[in-house]
Amino acid sequence: MSTNFSGNYLSFILGSDGKTWEPGPVVSVDTTKQIIALDGIQMVNPTFTSTSVVWMASSGNNSSGSIKFYQNSSGGNGFIGVYTEGSGSLPTSNNFSGISSPAPDDLSTWNGKYNTFIKKGSKFQTDGTLTIQAPNVSYNGVDISNYIYQGTKSTSNLDQLSWFIPQGNKQNVIVDFFKDSSGFLTFAGTQWTSGEAPSDNNFIGTTKPTPDPPTITVIVALVINSATTEVSEVTEVTEVTEVTEVTEVTEVTEVTEVTEVVEVVEVVEVVEVVVAAAEQAPLEDEASRPTEADKDSDAAAKLARKDTGKSGK
Repeated sequence: MSTNFSGNYLSFILGSDGKTWEPGPVVSVDTTKQIIALDGIQMVNPTFTSTSVVWMASSGNNSSGSIKFYQNSSGGNGFIGVYTEGSGSLPTSNNFSGISSPAPDDLSTWNGKYNTFIKKGSKFQTDGTLTIQAPNVSYNGVDISNYIYQGTKSTSNLDQLSWFIPQGNKQNVIVDFFKDSSGFLTFAGTQWTSGEAPSDNNFIGTTKPTPDPPTITVIVALVINSATTEVSEVTEVTEVTEVTEVTEVTEVTEVTEVTEVVEVVEVVEVVEVVVAAAEQAPLEDEASRPTEADKDSDAAAKLARKDTGKSGK
């Protein structure tokens, strides 16, 4: 009996430095209907097999990719392959990995009313509110439909909430949840309405009753191990043996060429998530506080969901 690889996947893209794994798009797969969507947008004319899918920019897509699905020893699904944004050529070595797993914490863990802030230019400005009362989510008074809640379990759990325009919403949003040092619920991520997702965090929120955006530093370290599985036509394997802060890989083993039984990379653990909330820098006041606003801008710039450019971008 063949494995059903349908589901939503957290994805990671190998950065241009060849060492840093950065958050990638939310990948949604329906193998029965042969649909694959990235950040809510369905790819045109994808080619499916029982264990793989390929899509090309030449078919009218905003990216190209070729991925192979696998199932790890614990029964979880994942994928490994190559990916590039735009019409560029696909990389010759694997730079795209994904895992499909439920969020380790129930959505109700994050119940609350969040003061939200959106980045405009170099400044974070007051935006509105995000309200979570599981299973309901609303943003600025509008109910969110068909949201995706997923994550990965580790010593510091990673819980991610996303929703997209093609699924009936007014904006695209991907945010990760944390608790700050004072225990207030906090999120950081991206929001956009057209084109590609922003390369840096531009959307943050906190349950702290304050008119100012929190100063947040997010440090996420990913452990990427190998999982042996039966896969054909996968020729390159990268095994990461050590990871430091901010997803910096410090040791990478030699790439090995194989043919049938291969080791594929799998993100299996987030080993450190630190959210540090400092004293609140005043929000930009267009009428009277440009100097204090500049301080906030410097702090907000530290929000780094994606610290560097993606490979192929």
